[in-house]
Amino acid sequence: MKPQFDSPAALAAGDVQALQNPFMGCLVRLIRAKDLCGFWSDDCDAELLAKFTATYEVAVIEAYLDVARA
Repeated sequence: MKPQFDSPAALAAGDVQALQNPFMGCLVRLIRAKDLCGFWSDDCDAELLAKFTATYEVAVIEAYLDVARA
């Protein structure tokens, strides 16, 4: 497993502080506990959580695509 903040993308100061939050640490441990096959074992904590994070821009694009499909 990589160190906690060994991410190829530079983390903003707020991101580092958010990852040090006890809730986020518990969330990462729960996700890793459910990863029985080891698909995410090479990802650092920031990369792991990025897969489950949706920004406002992504939400707007998905809503637009849902309307376009209808």
